[in-house]
Amino acid sequence: MAFMVERGESMVMSIDPQKGVPAPFLTKTYQLVDDPKTDHIVSWGEDQTTFVVWRPPEFARDLLPNYFKHNNFSSFVRQLNTYVSGSNSSLPLPVSCWYFKV
Repeated sequence: MAFMVERGESMVMSIDPQKGVPAPFLTKTYQLVDDPKTDHIVSWGEDQTTFVVWRPPEFARDLLPNYFKHNNFSSFVRQLNTYVSGSNSSLPLPVSCWYFKV
């Protein structure tokens, strides 16, 4: 199963107005996805406006604890849902892929 998220204007809008910096969750997620050493588990999409979690079990077990206080993929998705606005099933991806617009 793959998990895909689009990054776009909403991430910019998630900046803390008092501090002028992105929410810590977004910063950590960006760092996690942007690491080329983990591209076999999670990587940016072809258009560089999305990211795909290619291996959710490894993502949860091996990567999440390095950035968050848990290794629960569902918790990561729930938190991500606070920054995204729905899903789109019209993408040319495997049926088991999750796609979220940010």
